[in-house]
Amino acid sequence: MKRFLIAVVLLVGLGYALGGGFTSNASQAADAEAVARAAHEREQSLQSDVARLETTNNDLRRMMAEMEDRRLTREQRWLEYTNLVAELPIPDVPERPGFFPVFEPEVQAVNTTSVDPRQQRADRILMDLRAFLTVEHVGALDLLEIGLPEEGWTGPVVVRLIDNRGRPSGMLAADRLHLECSRAGHSVTLVFQNGYEMRDGLKVPFGRTAGPTAERGGVRRVPLFGIDPEPWLEALPELFDPSEIDVIQDDGRWDLGAVRAQLNQLLASDNTTGHWRLAAMGGVSRDVLTDVQLVELGQDDAVVRRIFADDLTLQPHGTGVSLVCTDGVQMRGSTSTPFLEGRYTLYLPQADVQEWRLAGLPGFVSGPVLLGRKDRKPALGAITGSGTPLEAKMPDRNESSADGG
Repeated sequence: MKRFLIAVVLLVGLGYALGGGFTSNASQAADAEAVARAAHEREQSLQSDVARLETTNNDLRRMMAEMEDRRLTREQRWLEYTNLVAELPIPDVPERPGFFPVFEPEVQAVNTTSVDPRQQRADRILMDLRAFLTVEHVGALDLLEIGLPEEGWTGPVVVRLIDNRGRPSGMLAADRLHLECSRAGHSVTLVFQNGYEMRDGLKVPFGRTAGPTAERGGVRRVPLFGIDPEPWLEALPELFDPSEIDVIQDDGRWDLGAVRAQLNQLLASDNTTGHWRLAAMGGVSRDVLTDVQLVELGQDDAVVRRIFADDLTLQPHGTGVSLVCTDGVQMRGSTSTPFLEGRYTLYLPQADVQEWRLAGLPGFVSGPVLLGRKDRKPALGAITGSGTPLEAKMPDRNESSADGG
């Protein structure tokens, strides 16, 4: 009996297991049939879309062909019409219908107003100044008016001041504007004379005024560094001093190597105002040294500052000697400072004027007696009273150039 019951239980469990397996297989078969049916439907939908697009494409091609036929037909008819009109005799051509408007040619009025050439030149100067300031990235000055040009200046001038955000921050007005330049210092300076600056509604004169109630006075200088002044001189000659335009760098009378060597020797003997050395010189013109570079050296022969000047004049000053530099800049490191009012003077109080005169430097003698060109061969005894020729006392140009003098 016990074995019978165990057999019945086993048979029942086997039946449930077989039934569950049959159900799982049936479910998987149904899922596969659904996936296949969906794929078939998608394929039929795509085929239908492709057929519809092909039909639409054929319709469009047929319409374009019909339009092309109609265009060709119209062109053919128009060509036949124009040929027919061209074959008609002139008297048979009908007159223009009266209802078409008739346009009479406009008669341009003759401008009888005389044009002021000075105003035309002023307009051109204003355009050139604005262009130069734009090229040099000077965005703080916006020139509004420059007046009419005169000899060496123009005015009155009105300038709008712009801040670093490009917004108006004030105004600058002056009676005159002229330009100064330094070829050696690569700078151009805008010089505003007798004017004022206005900020927040307050007028501040440039400097001392003619009276307590005067609103204009003084000079305002705006230097621009790192600029080649030649294009400014060529385009704006009216705003420069005539002496700055036509400059002769070297008149060919002096031995430049000898001048440089003698000057450096005399500078080395007087260090009361610093140890100075003439590092470069372009030439000598009318007893003035041109395109010069002076270097001040420190205790360890390190460069303290440099002076670049278009002109350097040597002249006695009391018991000493003055070196007057004009139109240039001072440079300490990378900082450049223009000469105040275009001039800077180095005074050597312990310099012996007689020694400078005997050295025959420009400015101390009336001509290149001592330091003239080699082909002149003047005699040193003409000044000192000795019979020794120049070549015996003066270093050779090649020797002076070789030692850096």
